Parts: sequence; C-alpha cells; structure tokens
Amino acid sequence: MQENRILNVLPRSVRILIHKEQLQYEHLQEIKLRVEKPLLLIYRGEELILGGQRGKPYMVTKEDVREMLEYISNYSLYAYEQEMKQGFITIEGGHRVGMTGQAIIENGKVKNLKHISSVNVRMSHEVLGCADKVFPYITYNRSLYHTLVISPPRCGKTTLLRDMIRQISDGNDWVRGMAVGVVDERSEIGGCYMGVAQNHLGIRTDVLDGCPKAEGMIMLIRSMGPEVIAVDEIGSAEDVHAIEYAMHCGCKMLATVHAGSMEELRKKPLLDQMIDQGRFERYILLGNRAQPSVQGRCQMTAMVKTFGAVLIIGATSLWGIRAADRINDQYVQMQYLKKLIYQLRSEIRYARSYLGEAFRHIGTSSREPYKGWILEIYDRLEHKNRGTLADIWEDTVREYLGASGLPDEELDKLINLGGQLGVADIEMQVKTLDLYLEEMSLSMEEMRGGMKAKVRLCHCLGVMSGIFITVLLI
Repeated sequence: MQENRILNVLPRSVRILIHKEQLQYEHLQEIKLRVEKPLLLIYRGEELILGGQRGKPYMVTKEDVREMLEYISNYSLYAYEQEMKQGFITIEGGHRVGMTGQAIIENGKVKNLKHISSVNVRMSHEVLGCADKVFPYITYNRSLYHTLVISPPRCGKTTLLRDMIRQISDGNDWVRGMAVGVVDERSEIGGCYMGVAQNHLGIRTDVLDGCPKAEGMIMLIRSMGPEVIAVDEIGSAEDVHAIEYAMHCGCKMLATVHAGSMEELRKKPLLDQMIDQGRFERYILLGNRAQPSVQGRCQMTAMVKTFGAVLIIGATSLWGIRAADRINDQYVQMQYLKKLIYQLRSEIRYARSYLGEAFRHIGTSSREPYKGWILEIYDRLEHKNRGTLADIWEDTVREYLGASGLPDEELDKLINLGGQLGVADIEMQVKTLDLYLEEMSLSMEEMRGGMKAKVRLCHCLGVMSGIFITVLLI
C-alpha cells in the first residue's frame, strides 16, 4: 500500500528503473531527482545511483520533473501554493516531497516556487516498537517526562516520535494509556488523508493536521483536553511560547528538533533558554554516523564495558534521585501535618468540639496515611476502654506514620504532643498547639533553607559515585 503511494507519484521512467532493481521498500529512504543529474536513491543509509541504458547512470530530464509535479499535485500545482512556499508538499502516507527552483519573493518573503529543478522524496516509514527501549528513561511511576528528541535530518526522529505517540496513547508496561494531541503541521507524523491518520497513532490520539504548531497546541488544549501534546520540528519563538503555555496547563510535551548535538542545540537562543530553565526533563539524541568497524572480541569487550558503565552510572544516579525525592517528600509531609494540626486547633478553639468529634471531622477529609491515623484515634476514643489518649496517640502515630516519610525527630515531637492533649482547658490546649506549630515552622524553615543544597548534593553524589565505581572496575 505505502509502496504504491510512492511509485504512483514517480515519473514512469523512474518507476521502471526501481522495479528493475527489485529494491525493498522498507529500506528505501529518499529518491532524488535533479534535472540533468543522475538519479540518486538513499537506500539502507547509503547512496545508490540507478543505471540507465548501457550501464550509464540514468539522467533526470525536465520532463521527468514536470511529470512528477503533475502527479503530486493532481495536475493542479497552483492549489499547493501555501505548501510550496515552505519548499515541500506532503503526500498521502506522510511522505514529504521537497523541491527547489526559482523563488518568487513578495514583501521580502517567499510566496511560491517556479522553474522547479530538483525534487526530493523523503519516505515516511512506520517502525512499530522502535520506541520500546526509550520508555524506561522517559517515564516514572507510569507517568511521562517532558521529552525532546534531537537529531540531524534523516536519523529517524519522526519515526521514533510516531511510535512513542502510539504506545503512550495505547498504554504499555511503562505508562498508562493517555490522551494525546498531535499537531501535525507537515502531515508527517500521522500521514493524514482527508483528515484521517494513515499511520498508527493509538486509540486515544487526536490529530490536528496541517495546522501551525503554536496555534494548534493552544487549540488542542482548549478543545480536546489532552494529557500529552506531540509536535515535530520546533524552532520558532511562537513554538517555544506555546510549549511553555502547554506545560503550564499541565500537559506533558513530546517534541523533536533539528540539531546534531546538545552543543548545536544550545546555539539556538530560545531553545538554549528552555534548557537552562529545565523545561524538558529528558533528551533523546539520535545520530547517523557510522562507527568504525573493529574486529570481533575487541569490539564486543568495548560494548560490554560501555554497557556496564551505563548501568552503573544509571543505577547510582537513580539512587541519588530517590534520595533527593525523599528529602523533598519529608518537607511535603510536614506541610500536610501542619495543616492537620491547624485544623485540630480550629476545631478546639472555634467549634468547641470534643476531641473525639474533632478527630472525626478532620479524619473524614484527610488523605492517607493521616486519614487512617486520625480515624483510628477517634474509633479507640469512642470505645473508651483502649487506654489513655497519650497511649492511643503514641500507638497510632507509630503504626500509621512510621513509614510516612516524616523525619524521626518530628515523629518524636508529635508523640510528645499527644501527652499534652485533653488534660487542660481550651485556652491551654490552644497554647499547646500554638507552641507545637511554632516549633514545627522553625524546623520547616531550617529544612527548606538547606533543601536545594541537599537535593543538588544527592544528584551529584549519585552521578559521581557511579563514575568512581566505573573507573575502579574498568
């Protein structure tokens, strides 16, 4: 099916030559026609010159190019003026037909092309499963990181992006099925025909075809409620601003960009700024440089060492990330506990609630494990035969909050608080809670002051320890 879509837009003479060569379509990447130049193909990553009569290279004629343009445009090239001013036309199946010739300039901008002298057909290939290996790195806890795919042309970034979209939309072992919005400005990702994607993009994917990326992202957010937005080949200021807007709206971003390395990417001012701000959380770098061949065992040894080094550094880096997450989680847990104590103070002072009643009101609207802790206190107080409040308080704190992430010293302070509740009048109870909240605020302020440095230290220790171990072993 895809093969026929390509062959049907080629000049008859070129079609015959390709048939004679018996080429495998899945390995065909580009077809280049240049007037009065040999016919060139990019096949299996290498350049292939097709021969004509008597073994000589087939020379492309003006008639070949004209015939091909008629097929591509359905004999109405004028109808593709908007596409042609960008230098290409996307045909059914998502294949891009680039062209060069004489530019028609109007108000300092390219309006159209005429006297077309070169045509380049870039194949759109689906490779189902090609994104399998990247998912462990771009997901966490069945959620998705903001991800940017970086590569030069012809390295498969759109193919990779397409399979990432499909798997995220359908769901896999690494990520749950999510609603994906695709802004397919050049019709390369979905290969839409009459608005319907010809490529496999998953069951939860909505495609906005032929729409400028910046406008399309905002349209999808307002109308389709996507959890993930995917775009191809970002670069303009409008693209960057729209991506930032989408991220602020809670959408995860998948995008691609042309660059050969992170250094090249940083030379683009707007994208450099995004990197410094940490907008994207993961970067995938693709390349097409062939590696020099090395004989047997030496090559395998190098590969094993490299793989082992990656595993070690990856494992220690993950340890550093987890350690940093625990530090952040401690602060979050203390914030929530502080909120609950404030609620208890309000119940005692303003609602004049009995402690049991206060615990019931607070526990009903709390999150776990605090909900289980507070309602357990309420249940034991209701039975009136389960010990003193101080005993009940200490037992339940250790049972429910021991693994909550609260620092040990804060758990001890919380246990001490239980021994002072329920043994005095309202004013004394309020003063006791105020004193505890004040001490808690000081602890949190001290914790927050050193959090950034501790988190940064955990990340650095994770990476550096991996490098150190690798150096020792290798």
